[in-house]
Amino acid sequence: TANITHAAILSSINDCVVVADKQGRVGFMNLPAAELLGCHTRDCFDKPLEAVIPLIDPMGRQSVEIHKKLPSGYTCMLSNRHGRELHVEITVTPIEDDMQGQIGTTVVLKDVTEKKRQSDMIWRQAHFDELTGLPNRSMFREQLLGAIHKASSMQGSVALLLLDLDNFKEVNDTLGHARGDELLKHVAQRIEACVRQGDLVARLGGDEFAIILPAMAETTAIAQLATRINAELAKPLQLGGAQLHTHASMGIAVYPRDTHSLDELIKFADQAMYTA
Repeated sequence: TANITHAAILSSINDCVVVADKQGRVGFMNLPAAELLGCHTRDCFDKPLEAVIPLIDPMGRQSVEIHKKLPSGYTCMLSNRHGRELHVEITVTPIEDDMQGQIGTTVVLKDVTEKKRQSDMIWRQAHFDELTGLPNRSMFREQLLGAIHKASSMQGSVALLLLDLDNFKEVNDTLGHARGDELLKHVAQRIEACVRQGDLVARLGGDEFAIILPAMAETTAIAQLATRINAELAKPLQLGGAQLHTHASMGIAVYPRDTHSLDELIKFADQAMYTA
C-alpha cells in the first residue's frame, strides 16, 4: 500500500519524475516524464537512466552522467525519442536509507526550452542589429574591449576601421527608406566578404559600420583592405530599377600605436573618417 501511495503521489506531480534503483535502472516514471522523453513508461522500466534520459552538455556536446554530482537546477540539452532537442533543468536527488545508504535516485526534469528561447531572443535583440544581422554598437564595444585586452596580454595590436557611406542620404531621398534598408544589407554582406576570419564587422547605426581587425597594424595591409572594401562597394547594384555605385569614407586608428584607450581609439577613427 505504501508503494502504491508513493507512486500515486509521484504520478500527480506536474514536473517530470524518473526514479531509478541503486544500479541506476529505471523503476518508475510519471506521465509528464514519458511525454517529455517521447516514450511509453513500460518501455523504460529496467533500462539504464542514461539510456532513458539522453542528456547533452550544450557547451561541450558531451553526454551528461546523471549519477555524477550536478549543481542544483543544472541546465542541459535533452534529445528525446522524437528527435527534438529540448533544454531541460535537471535536479538529481539520492534516495537514502538509514540502514543501506543510497538505495536509488530521483531525477526531476523541467522543460525550459521556451524560457531559453525567449532569453536568447532578448539577448540577440540587445546585441545584434535587426536589419543586417551584424553586431550592434553594444556588442561592438564589448568585442573591441576584448580584442584590446587580448592584444595587451600578447603585446599585439588591434586596428579599428570606421566606415560611413557617402551617398546614403541620396538613396533614401530618391528611392525611399525601404531601398535604403536593402542597400545597407548589401553593404553589410560586401564588407563581410572582404575581411578575414576572426575580424568583426558591426553596424553602429544609420549608414555607419565598424570593423575590428585584430593583429593588424601595418599601414599597407590596412590600406589594402580599405581599398578592397571600396572596390567591392563600388560594384554596380540594382535597387528599385536604379543602378548604384556606392562609395565610403573610412577612418582608421590602431591600438597601441595611436592610443591605449578604447574611447580614444573610437574617437580617433571617427575623426579620421570625417576628415576623409
